[in-house]
Amino acid sequence: MGANIQTWLTGGQALQALNARAVILSASINQSQAQGLTPDGQPGGSIFNTPSPSVTGAAGNTGTAILNAQLSNASQLPTNGGPFLLSYNAAAGWTATNQASQQNMLLGSAATLSFAGLNISVSGIVASGDQFLINPAPLAAAGITVAAVSPKSIASADPYVVTPGSVQSAGSILNSNAGTISAGGDSVVNVPASSAATVSSAYYGQTLQLNFTSATTYSVTSTINPGVSIASGSLSGGQGQVAVAFPSGAASGQYWQVPISGVASAGDTLTLSPGSSSSGSNATRMATLWTTPSTTTDGSLQQSVMGLGTLFAANAQQAQQRATATSAQVTTASNNLQTIAGVSLDQQAVVLTGYSQAYQAAAQVISTAHTMFESLLQAI
Repeated sequence: MGANIQTWLTGGQALQALNARAVILSASINQSQAQGLTPDGQPGGSIFNTPSPSVTGAAGNTGTAILNAQLSNASQLPTNGGPFLLSYNAAAGWTATNQASQQNMLLGSAATLSFAGLNISVSGIVASGDQFLINPAPLAAAGITVAAVSPKSIASADPYVVTPGSVQSAGSILNSNAGTISAGGDSVVNVPASSAATVSSAYYGQTLQLNFTSATTYSVTSTINPGVSIASGSLSGGQGQVAVAFPSGAASGQYWQVPISGVASAGDTLTLSPGSSSSGSNATRMATLWTTPSTTTDGSLQQSVMGLGTLFAANAQQAQQRATATSAQVTTASNNLQTIAGVSLDQQAVVLTGYSQAYQAAAQVISTAHTMFESLLQAI
């Protein structure tokens, strides 16, 4: 019986793992969308509608706390999907327990809790002993729907294209640089390089300009207000970085980053213009998302899905083995019961058949006797 219960639990965990991977896949694609621009220059919207995490309070809770859960980083969500039991203790604060791995995480007593790629906001009064079950992927495999149906919705363009020179009044870029400074291939990072000139998300989408004040130092301005420096950086060994924070949305907390290198002279400029249909690095990133390492806690999406297939196969084999074992146990139990009772079910079946035949014969005798008795009464 214990093995059968374990099989049932394992099957439920496998389904939860499938739901978690569905969330990770859809959220990763939506995040890649938010990192680029559509062919008409608009920020990429979601490709998929993904079910939000669910929060269920325990029936015995005595506090008035309300918890709200949001997925903040799909790559940090364990592929087993939890779910997570949040327990509150007045002395220690919150503890999150992964119900699949039984791993405990101490979270403290802040109003916002962050763990396993989730952000949990807490409002109201929480009482010691209160518990909440957080499911990051409730029925996600069946609940995900497509939000974008047009190819024009695909954000294939880069957030920015870097061009040597400065923007002219007519919108064109004039390159009058004396040096050879230029940009390399862009990337999306969670933490910008320590030497990067980091631009706030408030300026995302605006045309930006790097203005070299010397051969090694530069400032960043926006063409909307070119007289105000919004970031600064420097070259070391002819190398530097520029990072622009993504705004709120699926890519919030990440940065578009591009390396710059070469020899600069005071007065040289680089212009960062919003990407267009001629730029396609974001499409390349989206195309390689399936095999990109660290997309999940198991590695790439490909590795994670293959691992899930192996898990399902192993679970199916275990279920078959346990079904066979259970059948044998039932047979053994039946034989043991017969032995303990001192009877054989086959023998009892023969006896029961004999009783049935005897009853039928007796019924026939009674019927015949009744007929004879009725005849005698009529004859008197």
